[in-house]
Amino acid sequence: MTQFHIINNWLWLGAVPSLDEAATLVRAPAGFDQDGYKILCKPLMSGQYEIIELNTGYRLS
Repeated sequence: MTQFHIINNWLWLGAVPSLDEAATLVRAPAGFDQDGYKILCKPLMSGQYEIIELNTGYRLS
């Protein structure tokens, strides 16, 4: 089973089984999460995982 992990501004919003469901995970970040950055940085920068930029038509702020 494939799951897509949705990340916005270094905040993990959740995981969904399809990209169509990604828009349901809307949450504005409270601020920069240093722990989240540390957890996400290595896997995202390793090149092992595909990064898919979502164009949702709106910005979370």
